[in-house]
Formats: sequence, structure tokens, C-alpha cells
Amino acid sequence: MKNRVMATILQTVDSPVDAIAPCRVCINELNCLAEVQNSFHIQLKKGINALPMALSSKMERRKIISNVCHVKRVFFDVTQVVGKGDSF
Repeated sequence: MKNRVMATILQTVDSPVDAIAPCRVCINELNCLAEVQNSFHIQLKKGINALPMALSSKMERRKIISNVCHVKRVFFDVTQVVGKGDSF
């Protein structure tokens, strides 16, 4: 999904406004992924009280959250540049 959003932005670099709608669809799909929802649920709801897990799953969860935040930040920056800073 990260690659789809970045590719969409790069394809529309001459007219960034055209990237907003397709990127919003990608972000909505990203938010609906079970793995993403589960990662955020565990991190935000359970936090340090989560059952001890293997270090690899904890690191993978953090990587997923980091990537989602990065994609959303890039989209936010594009919307700010084109003056379409509405919520997503």
C-alpha cells in the first residue's frame, strides 16, 4: 500500500491535486486491513499491559504502525501543499 500511495503521488507530480482522491482510497483500504487494525488495537488499547510476545512480533507491529503513519504523513503533506488540507 505504501508503494501504491507513493507511486500515485509520483505519477501526478505535475498536478498533485489529482493524487488526493486515489491516495484517499488507498489509505481507506490500508485502514481496513486486519493486520493494521490489530496492530493499532494492541498498541493503543493494551500497550504495555499486552501479554508478553515474542520480540519479532513486537517489532513487526511497530514496523506496521510506523509505515502506516509514514503513508498518512506523506498524504497529509501533499494535501497541505495543494491547499486541500481537509481531514481524512
